Formats: sequence, structure tokens, C-alpha cells
Amino acid sequence: TGEGKSTTVSMLSAIKALSYKIMKNYKDAKIDIVTSSPVLAKRDAEEHKGFYNILGLTVDHNDDEISYVSGIK
Repeated sequence: TGEGKSTTVSMLSAIKALSYKIMKNYKDAKIDIVTSSPVLAKRDAEEHKGFYNILGLTVDHNDDEISYVSGIK
């Protein structure tokens, strides 16, 4: 509804990943964001990719569009 929830989650996940990289010396810190909407997962990953890249982080989604579109309803 345009309240900034996705942006807030992106910022917090970036802070968490960077803190793992800096404080715990993890080179490949992985942060999972769970959502019930594969459509929003893909949209947010694409929209926030530049933000994560600026911080030296990567982002991706793991939704299965084929099952979501043609699966059991």
C-alpha cells in the first residue's frame, strides 16, 4: 500500500549483512527475506538491486513462477 515496508526490510537486511561481514568476518553472509508473494519477491529483488550493489551486496529471488502461475489453485 505504498507505506515503505519493502524499503524498510531492504535497509534492515543490508545492515544485518554488512554487520556479519564486518563484525563476524563472514565473507559470504546470507540473509533470507521470507514473503508469501513470489510476485513481490521478484519485484523487490529487481527494484532494490542497485541499492544492494552500492553496498557490495547481491540480491536474488527463488520464486518458481511456473508452479505459481500453473500450479494447484
